[in-house]
Amino acid sequence: MLCAAPFLLAALVLTACGGGSGAPATTAAEPLSGDIAVLVEHVVTVHPDPWHEISEGGFRAAAAELDAAWPELDANERLVELMRLLVLLGPRDGHSGIFPLDDAHEQELTLYPLRLYAFPEGLFVVSAEDEALVGLELVAVAGRPVDEVLALVEPLVPRDNEQSLAARAPQWLVTAEVLTGLGVLTSRTTFSAAANLLAELERDAEPLLVGEPTGGSPNLYGDPVDVLPPETGLAAHVAGEYWELAPPDDERLAFEPDVPVELSAGDYFAGRDPVFTAALGRAPR
Repeated sequence: MLCAAPFLLAALVLTACGGGSGAPATTAAEPLSGDIAVLVEHVVTVHPDPWHEISEGGFRAAAAELDAAWPELDANERLVELMRLLVLLGPRDGHSGIFPLDDAHEQELTLYPLRLYAFPEGLFVVSAEDEALVGLELVAVAGRPVDEVLALVEPLVPRDNEQSLAARAPQWLVTAEVLTGLGVLTSRTTFSAAANLLAELERDAEPLLVGEPTGGSPNLYGDPVDVLPPETGLAAHVAGEYWELAPPDDERLAFEPDVPVELSAGDYFAGRDPVFTAALGRAPR
């Protein structure tokens, strides 16, 4: 949520690709296809030292795994996994990657209308279409600490070093196609503005929902107006606006997950996150 204002971004689901140096591949691999083949060939042909961080065998293995999963991925998932593949080239390689604001894209990507900046105190909104958000700190994303979410976004962000990573990661965090391509973790705490954003994601793409049914409805009553009855002094709240971001005839009371996962008492007290584990198991590594 944003401090002092009800604002949440959808939770993200990412998986890490294997990296690091290792022995080159010694066996012939199946030829790559489509965009993956184009990117790998471009890396090999253009980059002066593509294996300065990852071995050629490691990079080609990651490309082959993505190639095998490719037919099952939608457009946004393909975007995310191509981003991840190029970031495997490592540090000092902040010019190699796929960038949300690149005007060379044939189809423009969608950024939510706010800009975040990482200060020593935290991640704050420094500009936004809704000026009321400026100066607020983003402390959680659909109930997850923002540091945890940023750690999941980072494998998609090209960088030279930690400073360029800090400068760029917030942009990936507010890119709609990245959010939908990674999937959305849902739970009973996906409520209010988080449900609103999920309705927008559902309208613009087909996000994979993993977890519990949401605590918020696709169309919902919100923006409560407060009243303090004088006799009891008990604050009451009454919704003052109807938020209709899903189709008008959408009668669902919750977003139902595509991959239902329950959090058991045993998982909770053991510090395990079965929802996140289930999401990790669905994406190429």
